[in-house]
Amino acid sequence: MYEVGMTMTAIFLHCAETISGILIHIFFVVFYLHLSKNQFNRDIRPILSAHCYQCHGPDEENRQADLRLDTESGINDVFAETELDRNTAWQRLQSKDPDEQMPPPTAHAQITEQEIERLRHWIRNGAPFEEHWSFLAPVASP
Repeated sequence: MYEVGMTMTAIFLHCAETISGILIHIFFVVFYLHLSKNQFNRDIRPILSAHCYQCHGPDEENRQADLRLDTESGINDVFAETELDRNTAWQRLQSKDPDEQMPPPTAHAQITEQEIERLRHWIRNGAPFEEHWSFLAPVASP
């Protein structure tokens, strides 16, 4: 590991490199774990807002199928089933039938594979809902 005649500076630099490598690995593990847990307000609400709220949001004039995806009850109505093959919202997201597909082919923006993957992960983890961030009390960071 250390050679005879190495200076203390060389040994110190070697130890510093090893410790910094370990710290970088720890950082990436923590960062990955933080990102792997979907948060409704950060990860899911923007997808629903971009692709669903136009027809299933707060605007009564444009609401279709009497379904609101901006409320906890609306989310629970269609996303509560964690088994994807029994989740009707998931089935509609995956459908290729233009009459069943959500968002419909005529929508202003189609959902991306990355967004679908986030929704899949969220559904499989129970599709937890959070009130809009502006209604939540501030929480101190740990």
